[in-house]
Amino acid sequence: PFRDSNMLDLAKQVVAISREGLFRRGRLGETGLDETHYLEPIQETLASGKTPAEKMLDRYHGSWDKNLSEIFKDYAF
Repeated sequence: PFRDSNMLDLAKQVVAISREGLFRRGRLGETGLDETHYLEPIQETLASGKTPAEKMLDRYHGSWDKNLSEIFKDYAF
């Protein structure tokens, strides 16, 4: 988890500035979404305070019961 609240606050500010800039560009993809949707995984990390790797480790020690084959089920495309 983020241990330095100053860095977390700074990261949130940077993402907010980025979101505003991408929104203002107004570039829409084929799905009709603007580019701000690319920031969603980063915003999720900032909101939870855990990186994707830390979330995986939580699942490894929790619901996966230390069974790595579960990663292929949960993260297959």
